[in-house]
Amino acid sequence: MSLSMYLKLSLMVLALIPSAYADKIESLLVGLSAVDMAGNPHQFADAIGNKHSVYVIMASDCPISRRMTPRLKELADIASQHDIDFYGVFSDDWSTRDSILNYQREYDVDFPLLLDSQTAIADKLRSGVKPEAFVFNKQGELVYRGRIDNRFASIGRLRNTFDQHDLLNAILAVKEGALPEVEKTEPVGCVYKSWPEK
Repeated sequence: MSLSMYLKLSLMVLALIPSAYADKIESLLVGLSAVDMAGNPHQFADAIGNKHSVYVIMASDCPISRRMTPRLKELADIASQHDIDFYGVFSDDWSTRDSILNYQREYDVDFPLLLDSQTAIADKLRSGVKPEAFVFNKQGELVYRGRIDNRFASIGRLRNTFDQHDLLNAILAVKEGALPEVEKTEPVGCVYKSWPEK
């Protein structure tokens, strides 16, 4: 077989590889897993090719994370109406199933909560502040990361009014198959870890 024929055949084979498979190779979701409150494993990559998904890194002992919980419940309802998965993630080495269940009962949280006691999720996503939201489209691409909204001007300082609903806007954008106008914001919350600038 000539070299030119070999190259043509190679390109034809590559063209037949489903794009979803390529997305799984590249997506940050690949290799991430956690355990839900029933003890069942949750593989993040299962959403690729199937659903848009939202993950919010939370902390039951963080006042800002707790303050944002009612809003997260509202956003989870909106996401559910558009068939978008919405999860709260406890990615640290001090949360336990019991502490998360207590938090779930206290705030009547009705969206799924996941435990990652190995911190693999926060580490891979380079999450340094809680709460911090991550929105992935169904191709597994990270399309938004950052704050839920701008009600906190800084730690301990609430704005009288706020008008930037960043996570809501990201949810509504992916629902339409579009990218959010703002793809990254700086979250205000409890500092978990500092990451060097890339």
